Amino acid sequence: MKYIGLLVVLFFMSCDRHEAPKPKVFVEENIMIDIMYDLTIVQAIKSTGEYVLADSSLEVKNLLRDKYKIDEKTWIANNKYYASNLKKYNAMIAEVHQRLEKQKLEMEPKVKKVEDKSKK
Repeated sequence: MKYIGLLVVLFFMSCDRHEAPKPKVFVEENIMIDIMYDLTIVQAIKSTGEYVLADSSLEVKNLLRDKYKIDEKTWIANNKYYASNLKKYNAMIAEVHQRLEKQKLEMEPKVKKVEDKSKK
């Protein structure tokens, strides 16, 4: 049993040090953060079920192609590259979270205003 624990610890230590190869079509970190942010918004919209199914701009492949001029394979390769460095990836996720919180704070008064109007 001790050996399993040791193997798990060694596995996680080796994961943190192994960095995936840089993709041929490399997406800069700030652009990756923008993509992660947009994909989070799209996922949130889809999870509410209140979007028009015919709106193809909410499809990931279309968003990547139209807005960022990359395909899904490029996104996957770059995501794998950044995710292989856990510290960097966690910092990127934290930045996405901060942007979402900022947008939430900006939108709350507008949402309240709309809700108040609909109550009247």
